[in-house]
Amino acid sequence: MARTLALLGTMLMTAAALAGCAAGGEGTVGVHVTDAPGAIGDFASLTIVVSAIEMKSKDKDGADKDASYAPASPTFDLVKLVNGNLTTLFRDPVPAGNYSKLELVIASATGVLKSNGSTVTVKAPKGSIFLPVKFTVEAGKDVDFLFDVHVVAKGSGDYSLQPNAGGSKQIGKPSGGKVPA
Repeated sequence: MARTLALLGTMLMTAAALAGCAAGGEGTVGVHVTDAPGAIGDFASLTIVVSAIEMKSKDKDGADKDASYAPASPTFDLVKLVNGNLTTLFRDPVPAGNYSKLELVIASATGVLKSNGSTVTVKAPKGSIFLPVKFTVEAGKDVDFLFDVHVVAKGSGDYSLQPNAGGSKQIGKPSGGKVPA
């Protein structure tokens, strides 16, 4: 009887371990924002609202799979994120796996110009900015990304947002970045 119970216990533990491996587990993804030099100097403030953080991966059959996550801190003033300051939009568990795109869906971006105090809408191409970056989320591990957002003056008084490709990247956990109040 004791031997049967021991064997049954071993089988249950093995099944549980295999189920955990099959599920793949979760890792933690952090998404942080800072500002690249550029037309941000034209603004007294530039409030950006991010409605979602989207990640693209492949399912077991190789088909594209999109996942959308709500940012923990969706609203920030980009003017405050210069000189090494950053803010964390998202830091949560996601399924372990291989990903090929990280995207910030922009709900709105409204700025106040220093020159005359007028309010302007700043556009994001197709309503989002993204990094076409391949990355792996490993179970039990952290992956962090820094979006270096660049404001571009379009010449007709219009402005747009775009990621600064040279400054946007996968990083270790941010330790030197100052988080403004």
